[in-house]
Amino acid sequence: MGIDYERIASENKINYGTDVARYGRVLLANLYSDRTHFLYELLQNAEDAGAEKIAFHLFSERLEVRHNGKPFNAEDVRAICGLVEGTKADDLTKIGRFGIGFKSVYAYTSAPEIYSGEEVFCIENYVRPRCLSNSGLSSKDETLFVLPFNHDEISAEEAFQKIAGRLKNLGPRTLLFLKNLKEISWKIEDKCEGLYLRETSSFLDVEGVRRVNILWEAGSENGEEAWLLFERPLPGYRENMPNGGTPKVEAAFSLGQQKGTKGKKIVPVDGAGLVVFFPTEKDTCLHFLIQGPYQTTPARDNVPQDNKRNKKLIQETALLVTEALVQIKQMGLLTADFLDVLPQKTDFPEKKGEMFRPILEQVHEALQSKALLPAVDGSHVPAGQALLARTEALRSLLSPQDLADLSGIKGVRWLDGSIRIRDTGDARRRFILVHDDLGISQWDPETLVTRLEQHLARNLTWLKSKSDKWMAQLYALLADQKGLKSKLLTLPVLRLTDNQHVTAKGGDGTYQAYLPPEKNDFPETVGAFPLVKPEVMRLP
Repeated sequence: MGIDYERIASENKINYGTDVARYGRVLLANLYSDRTHFLYELLQNAEDAGAEKIAFHLFSERLEVRHNGKPFNAEDVRAICGLVEGTKADDLTKIGRFGIGFKSVYAYTSAPEIYSGEEVFCIENYVRPRCLSNSGLSSKDETLFVLPFNHDEISAEEAFQKIAGRLKNLGPRTLLFLKNLKEISWKIEDKCEGLYLRETSSFLDVEGVRRVNILWEAGSENGEEAWLLFERPLPGYRENMPNGGTPKVEAAFSLGQQKGTKGKKIVPVDGAGLVVFFPTEKDTCLHFLIQGPYQTTPARDNVPQDNKRNKKLIQETALLVTEALVQIKQMGLLTADFLDVLPQKTDFPEKKGEMFRPILEQVHEALQSKALLPAVDGSHVPAGQALLARTEALRSLLSPQDLADLSGIKGVRWLDGSIRIRDTGDARRRFILVHDDLGISQWDPETLVTRLEQHLARNLTWLKSKSDKWMAQLYALLADQKGLKSKLLTLPVLRLTDNQHVTAKGGDGTYQAYLPPEKNDFPETVGAFPLVKPEVMRLP
């Protein structure tokens, strides 16, 4: 044990004064509105120490936290006993092995104890280390924090209850964006316990994408979460990263079960708060998770909206998400269901989520300019080459070439049939996205009649080229459209037995076509009238 704790304590007494116990309580111990937030600080410590496992064991009079990360050295001792970390005294929010956040453990204890390798000490008055005897509580290859519940403002019983509640609600997503930690376990005396395990693998060999599975157990319950994580490196932000690593922004999309199959699909996430290595209370208004090295308030419970660094990170995240859309398409996961995950304007009412609006704007721009919207034939199109059909009959009637002819839009496609007006649910979300936000037109029978009217005025040959079966489908579609009767009377959509097309009435008001009789008892008489071709009367 080569660290001189007395010397560090003396130096800190000079650096921070003799009254640190009084102002430390005001500034540091009550750093968070939720006292139990200190658990995340201990998780951060373990992650930055390269630990793969961390275990919380709660007793009635203390909390023990063990991890298998790198043991403390002299620099670590000085850092954890200081009020700021490293050389940037004005950077209270720097993410690293020890920041001001560690002082939040003093919300429950007056002197945290640390057993790490050869180092065994406690920290009194926030900044003064004192050597302890090695009681054999920990092995040399692990680090142990012991937090005795000896705070003079909160009883051991209350501390136990509060921390127990937080442990039970850590949640599997705590592990999602971490690099090193793969296992979090917790135990409350011998009454109940929980476990979270993270498994990471590549996904379809797509670069920059990994699949993360998190398995969890809590009491008698268990489950699994599956995620797709996308990342975008940020070389210019290296100075604020733990261990000098390359920073990055990340986006995580939740994988759910495809109904009726063994396949997976991307599903919306509710309550998607911003993640700064660990979850924050900042609502992103998104339906997927985003993470990055954002500048936070000292308590790390808020993310300043006007901070230049944070604005830049949002822009980088917006680029990441648009890049992810292309990759998701390549994976075969960009389906109509996936559109429910994407941001839409109604997700950002008034000024809510204003900080994250650039993500909305970039996504919508990508949908406008890139072939990312799922079409009915399995292809993808940009918004400018997409149309919505109000009915399945209309979608079945008009082929892509028919749509191009009638709309004048080259390469146009019908969008997936599940994207239509509905009163509630996710299907309503996807309709609002493509129709209201992206401005994609929806065709109904009236639209069809109007387009036919315009097109047939200059190209009747187009209609003559259609098969009898196609004409029968057209008649079936228009059969119940009583409101369009006056328009239909002026359209040359009636196909006669000689394959000519006429309107129902001529300019003088006389009928130009008649329905064929069911029984042709007088063929000579009937043959004198222009008859609609029987084949087109056979409704599908």
